[in-house]
Amino acid sequence: MNILIVEDESEKASSVIRFIEQSFPSYSYTLKESFNSAFREIKVNYQQYDLILLDMTMTTFDKTTDEDGGTPQILAGCNILESMKLRRILTPVVVVSMYESFDGKKMNELHNELLIKYPLNYRGHVKFAYNKRDWQLELNNYIKSIENGAS
Repeated sequence: MNILIVEDESEKASSVIRFIEQSFPSYSYTLKESFNSAFREIKVNYQQYDLILLDMTMTTFDKTTDEDGGTPQILAGCNILESMKLRRILTPVVVVSMYESFDGKKMNELHNELLIKYPLNYRGHVKFAYNKRDWQLELNNYIKSIENGAS
């Protein structure tokens, strides 16, 4: 299984990668660290991925020594899901986020909207927290479900 990880926060990305390497050592992954780099990767190489782990809020550009990444887009993940829908890209997506609300919407409300708007891609969300491990169990369940062909 090949996973695209879309995450602009390096510590969180490292935690997710460490989890995948430990729990699914035979899986491969690619990390994209901004909306633009993720959008390009999905548009060009979507057929290579079996799953996308998507942050909801991320910077517009990759951070470099000369670039701060631009203004964070609160619902960048929704924009990626919308572009996937328009292009008929059917790769399963699990949102992995630390936040409880987005632009005034609670995650549970956003979850219900995403299920309705993107039923062919969106599988669910995981509430990431550095000081807890329950996100790992939830993500493990999503990955195994997708691996086994469940929707």
